[in-house]
Amino acid sequence: KYVQKLSFKKTSSGISLNNLAQAKTVIFDYMKENKVTFNELAKKSGLTAMTLNNFRAGADMRLSSFLKITQALGLKVIIQR
Repeated sequence: KYVQKLSFKKTSSGISLNNLAQAKTVIFDYMKENKVTFNELAKKSGLTAMTLNNFRAGADMRLSSFLKITQALGLKVIIQR
C-alpha cells in the first residue's frame, strides 16, 4: 500500500502546512497526544462523529467544518502571504 510522505515544517510560530492531508495528520496527532476522543471532539465542535471519521479517512471537508475542529481543540489557523 502506497503511503504518501508528508512534508510540513515546524516554525517558531507554528506549523506550515501545504494540504488538507497534512492538516489532518496534525489534528489527529494532537488529539492522540491530548487524549481527546472522537465523541468529545464531535460534541465540542458540533460536528457528527461520521464527519470526523470521513475526515480521518481522507474525505474533503468544508472550511467551516475544519475551523470548527480547530476551534474545539483550541488551535489557531493563520493565513499568511
